[in-house]
Amino acid sequence: MSQSYQPNPYSDPKHPANLDRPQQTFQHRPEPLTPADYDRNDWQAMYDRPPKKAKSAVPAAFIGVIIAFVLFGAALGAFSLLSKRTKSQPQSYSPNTQFDQQIESPADSYSAPQQGQQESIPEPVKEEPTPVPQQPAQNVFPTSTQPVSQSIGQKSSPEPVYASIDNYKTPTTGMSRPNQSCPATMLGVGDSAYGNPPTGGGTMRDGPYGKIEGHAADKFYAGAIFEVIEGPVCDASVNMFKVKTSWDTEYWVPEAPGDGSEWWLLPLHMRHVCPNAKPTRLLVGMKAFVLEYPDDPVEVYPEPILDESKILYLIQPTQHDPSKSYRQPTEVFELLKGPHCDGKGANWWYVRVQNDIEGWIRETGPRHDYYYIGPYFGP
Repeated sequence: MSQSYQPNPYSDPKHPANLDRPQQTFQHRPEPLTPADYDRNDWQAMYDRPPKKAKSAVPAAFIGVIIAFVLFGAALGAFSLLSKRTKSQPQSYSPNTQFDQQIESPADSYSAPQQGQQESIPEPVKEEPTPVPQQPAQNVFPTSTQPVSQSIGQKSSPEPVYASIDNYKTPTTGMSRPNQSCPATMLGVGDSAYGNPPTGGGTMRDGPYGKIEGHAADKFYAGAIFEVIEGPVCDASVNMFKVKTSWDTEYWVPEAPGDGSEWWLLPLHMRHVCPNAKPTRLLVGMKAFVLEYPDDPVEVYPEPILDESKILYLIQPTQHDPSKSYRQPTEVFELLKGPHCDGKGANWWYVRVQNDIEGWIRETGPRHDYYYIGPYFGP
């Protein structure tokens, strides 16, 4: 049986029973709660229940930042691991990717000197020394198809890539004009040069004289190789250079005529490859010959090691009559590999000589300040 709600007479200050009481006693008396003041869901007084606090978004954002950092670290670690694996794998070499054009003939690479023309001389191209080949376990001579670095019973290492006339781009030679009375020059002290084959040989002078009369000395042949030791000296509108010849004489040679119509001397590009050795003047694919001085044959060995008991072949030196401007017939051989650095100050080249004999020959040696062989320019 339901019971109706009866208001409390004492809660009403205007009730007759409360008129005699002080008014202030009813001002602080709380009003009683009625059923309407309760929530049907949890039966807790709606007015007594504390207000719900709004959920803060800070913890969620903080957790999101931490997750983002973890994912970024994982991605960075995976990328680093893939990079290390890629670097550790051997890469194949294609000559066309490193050099975009073939070497040009020196006669086609240079134009006649122009008045007032000046160019900066480029830095020499640096190359890594050729790895020292391992000795074979047995006495097996190298062939054109068998690298010297391959040892019996061991895995063959990748064949080193040599600079050749097919993949090496010779740097452009800079020009300078130290004297306005003479044309620009491409040579300097310390350079190597050679007689321009299209213009033929020439007459050397006993001093820096542009005119031949009264100063004629040796004659040089087309393709003769020189080392520049002094100059230029401008005389009679001609740049004169003092050179050391491959037959061990020193004279003065004109570089070009005063009108700049042609070149009598051209610079010979040199590369520093082997430590403690003279710069090499050769490239794979070139032809070479044994120079005149000191008029000794050069040995061909089965390996890049001096061993008189294993000499395969002797190449005779070139013969040249200084009174004539041509070279006598000489043996020319092809450069197949190189240079190989033996760590003792020598440049070694793998060559093919007469009768298809192949072996190693030295371009320079630590005990001499001259070259044994040089590039062959001529017919």
